[in-house]
Amino acid sequence: MIRIRCRTLFDITQTGSTGHFKPERLPFTDRSGNRIVDINTWEKSRNTQRNLETLLQIISLRTQVFEVTDPIKTKKIWSFEFSTETTGAYGTFDDPVSLLKKDANGVPMIVHLDESKFSATVMVVDGNGQNVWFDYLG
Repeated sequence: MIRIRCRTLFDITQTGSTGHFKPERLPFTDRSGNRIVDINTWEKSRNTQRNLETLLQIISLRTQVFEVTDPIKTKKIWSFEFSTETTGAYGTFDDPVSLLKKDANGVPMIVHLDESKFSATVMVVDGNGQNVWFDYLG
């Protein structure tokens, strides 16, 4: 079993907002505690959930994952961890997350949510503008 941490500057708050906007459900509180009172507050809640879903889809391209933690925000970075039983699915012995970084690089994300910095509208896995990190935890 291997464990990996994903860290990002993109807002990936898990709100639980999915599907289509339904005004008859208003008002309600999303999973992260945001009060949803109109289409604008619902769209923000839905877009942060979409960002998380995008990352989870990339992670799930190569193997099945489990033990996915809810994202937490510490200072200006969101992070979560996950496990897989498939050794080598995300990279080589020298860089166990190299394929995962390749899969994520350049994928569009939604911005102007709760991020404090907008360096790019796509995932950047290395260099000056890096905004997503995958850490092999063993």
